[in-house]
Amino acid sequence: MDCCGHGHVLAPPPGIWSPAAIPVAAMLAGGATPRGSTAAAKTAETASAALEVLHQSISVDVHSHGGRTGITSAAPPSGDIARDMRAGSLAVACLADVPDGPILGRNAAGALAVVRPPAPGELYKHHLERLAWMDELVANHGLRRALDAADLEAAHRAGHPAVVADVEGLDFLDGRLERLEEAHRRGIRHVQLVHYTPNDIGDFQTGTITHVLALARRREKLMAKPKLRFGVVYDFRNPVDSGMTHPSLYAAIVEQVAWLDQLGLDLVWFTEHHFIEDGYLPSWIPVASAMAARTQHVRFSCDVCLLPFNHPLRLVEDLAVLDNISNGRVEIGVGMGYAPHEFRGFGLPVSRRVSLTDEGLEVLRLAFTGESFSFAGKRYSFENVKIAPSYVQPGGPPLWIAAMAEPGADRAARFKANLLPQGPRARTLDHWRAQVRAAGGEPDSFRIGIIRSCLVTDDPDRDWAAVRLAERRRMEVYNRFRAEAGGHGGVAGITEEARIPQTWIVGDVAQCVAALTRFIREYGLTDVVTWGVPPGMRPEQMAPSLERFAREVAPQVKSAMAD
Repeated sequence: MDCCGHGHVLAPPPGIWSPAAIPVAAMLAGGATPRGSTAAAKTAETASAALEVLHQSISVDVHSHGGRTGITSAAPPSGDIARDMRAGSLAVACLADVPDGPILGRNAAGALAVVRPPAPGELYKHHLERLAWMDELVANHGLRRALDAADLEAAHRAGHPAVVADVEGLDFLDGRLERLEEAHRRGIRHVQLVHYTPNDIGDFQTGTITHVLALARRREKLMAKPKLRFGVVYDFRNPVDSGMTHPSLYAAIVEQVAWLDQLGLDLVWFTEHHFIEDGYLPSWIPVASAMAARTQHVRFSCDVCLLPFNHPLRLVEDLAVLDNISNGRVEIGVGMGYAPHEFRGFGLPVSRRVSLTDEGLEVLRLAFTGESFSFAGKRYSFENVKIAPSYVQPGGPPLWIAAMAEPGADRAARFKANLLPQGPRARTLDHWRAQVRAAGGEPDSFRIGIIRSCLVTDDPDRDWAAVRLAERRRMEVYNRFRAEAGGHGGVAGITEEARIPQTWIVGDVAQCVAALTRFIREYGLTDVVTWGVPPGMRPEQMAPSLERFAREVAPQVKSAMAD
């Protein structure tokens, strides 16, 4: 454990590992002249490319190797660091964890190098011990953590010694890139992929980058990996025997979403269908707009918006308004639709659903650029249009595409969209992953979402009966769609058993956490939502389960997935 640092924060700006940055790394490593030389230092300081890196990312160069303990974890935690920092009027230092310290040594040339391979789990264990050493210093020996710029400023104003936690060398990840997220939660705010060691002119890299090169290439992949999110989904179905009017149901659900937002849920999704006698939600953006005005955190999307029934220009304008109302909290999931009665109702032949969907997606992608565009297709033609107001989110709302079989998975890969797999794993999720990789993409950088509901209860015999009845009502409608369309989503030959499971998980907190964790790991999911109000039920009937889902289940699953 040293008190040193010179590297980049966990979230670098786009392009930090681009080819343009490679010469910068060489110069900072002394590659242009002998390592550790004054000429190498001058080259790094004066190179415009190197300065650009430093301008675009937070870089720390604070060194304080002195002190009675030598500031090393070979000594037990003590107050020496805080006392010596006060004596030297040093407000903030970068405290570095060197997790692969046990396998590092000097080679024949005197450079820092790996002297033996690590035992399985050895580096991770050492890393956790170093973090515990830091925690002890902060908890009991006069130091505070600096986690952001405000903490740095506060430390300087107060003259209270503070530390920025650093990791120097990242092979402790063992290929489990989620450990960087774990390190962030433990207070790490500074990482470097190579080791630095003192020499006659200061701390410059003197060892050859060897075992950490692969991590440098994979770091961007890790930082792009989406965080796990949980939420709730609504369809606003209101059978006549529910005892609620449509206005009262809408009002109650808006109140429920405002409450769930305060409990920390991440998502609110909607589903769309048309001409259903129980009022199945036909238009989700007005509802999302009403909820956006009452919330601060949750993001809104649809699983799915039926693109053939939504004129793409009208849709992108509505999304722009919602994006502004919500201050950038809108996403959009789309599908083709398959229920024949809906196509009849809109006066469209079912045979047009593919072309209407594909052209609609092309228009969405063009509109989301924020630039003027023209489009000429079989179904739509526009000349020099630009969407206003502009989107809050650069590039527009994140796009999702539903897939029941290979054509939908191909479409999601082609449009570089997040995936809503609604069919068999091999025909949707696995096929999509293969297509993304074939196009040079990384599937793990995308989101994969599904509706998988939880009833969190300590008494299933008491609480499941009402939900089960409501689910039978739900399936009656879907079964009718399926019979008319000739299969799930209009795709023949798919059985309920073959699909990625979407059945309810029923049990106490521990049971729901265990089942959801297994499910998410098995399918690599990033977004999971539970039904908020099953058809015919009242929002208050689901409130106890939803509260435990938000307060207990979701946080515990996130924690389990990070381990």
